[in-house]
Amino acid sequence: MVNRTRSTGQKKETMQKARYSTLTNQRQLAKPIQWGAVAPSHQVDPLMLQRAIANPASAAPADIQTLQRVVGNRAVTGLIQAKLAVGPVGGQNDNVVQRNDDVKSFAALSASDVVMAAYQNKIPKELTMELAATYKSSFDKTGFGSEYWATETANWVLHTHRGAAGGLKAGKIKNWTERFSKGKGGSLTVDKLLKFPGVKQVDNQRKDESGTID
Repeated sequence: MVNRTRSTGQKKETMQKARYSTLTNQRQLAKPIQWGAVAPSHQVDPLMLQRAIANPASAAPADIQTLQRVVGNRAVTGLIQAKLAVGPVGGQNDNVVQRNDDVKSFAALSASDVVMAAYQNKIPKELTMELAATYKSSFDKTGFGSEYWATETANWVLHTHRGAAGGLKAGKIKNWTERFSKGKGGSLTVDKLLKFPGVKQVDNQRKDESGTID
């Protein structure tokens, strides 16, 4: 009788342990997932990477960190050092090319377009004018005229009229084919003439003076 009672008690204890184990497992499965402990995946923007590679010096810190995760810290450090040494894409060399193109485009304009650009203050700063010749001027018989050429092969020339002491009085832009024709070209005021690099307020130098030009 005693053995039967013990056997029954052991069965109950075994059943209780099994039930407790099942409930414990169910509670563990029901616990919420701690997403904060898992690093979220980062989506890489290809355009952002291109911008960071092209000019890492101006990239945002977050972009640099993403680039470091993709290619490694050492590679990013070397890239930044190389870019700082030679400059970013579209840097100084490209700017020089653009300025040269601006001068060539300006030199290819007609006289009337150059006059309009002068009054709109759109003369390229890199444009340079050189004194090509001086001549007797019908504008002021006591003074003289000067012809300036752009250093680029231009379609136009600049004529100025100066007093006896070389003071600037007036001027015109003429098409190259009309440079010896009186009455041709578009007039410019003194302040606009001085916008052309190389043209001075007072300049008394003479060069190859011959003929008379308006």
